[in-house]
Amino acid sequence: MEQENFIGNERQLKLLLKAIRENDIPQWNNFVKSSGKYFVANLTGINLSYLNLKEINLKGANLVGANLEGCNLTRANLERTKLMKATLDHCNLTKAVISNSYLKEASLKECEAVGAIFKESDLTSVNLDGANLENANILNTNLKLASLNKTNMKGVIKSKTTKIKPKPKRRELTTEEKKKLSPWKIAKQEETLRKVSRIQSEHEKKSSQLKENLRAKDRLNRNIFTNEKEINIKE
Repeated sequence: MEQENFIGNERQLKLLLKAIRENDIPQWNNFVKSSGKYFVANLTGINLSYLNLKEINLKGANLVGANLEGCNLTRANLERTKLMKATLDHCNLTKAVISNSYLKEASLKECEAVGAIFKESDLTSVNLDGANLENANILNTNLKLASLNKTNMKGVIKSKTTKIKPKPKRRELTTEEKKKLSPWKIAKQEETLRKVSRIQSEHEKKSSQLKENLRAKDRLNRNIFTNEKEINIKE
């Protein structure tokens, strides 16, 4: 499996992929446990799409920008993980623990998260379109600006401090709608759409540049390490 966007810890990546390849997730879980309670896996940008990660322990892991699309994460431990801008579309998150985690701008479209625990997590601007959150725990969860189109939230456990403010829908006006509006309202609507489009374009450009800078920095560090190793061998 290609890992072209991976900028995390290479050793941890190899250990995890080995456990997955051998269908032995407990092997990875034992490694995490033996590494101590302060261990934090750095798996930034990892690609684990459509793999079986049932009951995996990724507690506290850095999974920023990770591709977990279509994964089986049933009863997985994702407590205190960093999943900003991660892709979890079509995932099975049934009874997974994702409490106290950061999922800002992550995508969980059409994921199956029945009974999942999102307690006290940051889901700002998350895309949950078509997701099944039946009986999920979202106590004190921040869902501000989240996209919740056709999201099943039947029986969800929430509190007064749960912030649910869906992302406003914006679209172009039809010809009939324009006829009913005054010229200044039409101009204002069109200007708003242009502004939203411009902001999204700038955000995508900055995000792409940040990833490229991180990859360049990682390549530089590897070259420095290799050069130092060669010098030591010669000496």
